[in-house]
Amino acid sequence: MNRDLRDMNTKGYIKIKRFYTIQATDTDGNSFKTYIEAENEEQATELFLEQNAEYKNIVYVRPSGRYSYSVTEEGVMNPKYAGKFCGGRVEVFDMENNNGYAVYEWRFLMPYGALNGFRDWIENIETDYPIMIQADFNMDTLEYEF
Repeated sequence: MNRDLRDMNTKGYIKIKRFYTIQATDTDGNSFKTYIEAENEEQATELFLEQNAEYKNIVYVRPSGRYSYSVTEEGVMNPKYAGKFCGGRVEVFDMENNNGYAVYEWRFLMPYGALNGFRDWIENIETDYPIMIQADFNMDTLEYEF
């Protein structure tokens, strides 16, 4: 899917539409994030509020990046690390390949207390180029292996 859609209007000049990411909360604090196709941020906000009247507190409206990220937590089965570490994967989604499936994923294992901050950070960024992370870490020595 092309992120910049061009439509001809009746006066003969081109209006450029693109996708905007909008995150908002309702009065109970529930969060909602979606994509709206519009000509500018103001129109995106207006369209969002027309379709989602219960989400009145808009956190942000910004142009969408091509890649977005989602964290999926998985259980840590090794008793040596259980309760201290959490593991999972970050799924990478490509807006131009909008089939609902991740185009790439990477695994993580991190101290349990870091998960919430990591999730908040990674799920709120969108990039025009994908983030690729690779690190080798020895859990026995607690050192990076280069």
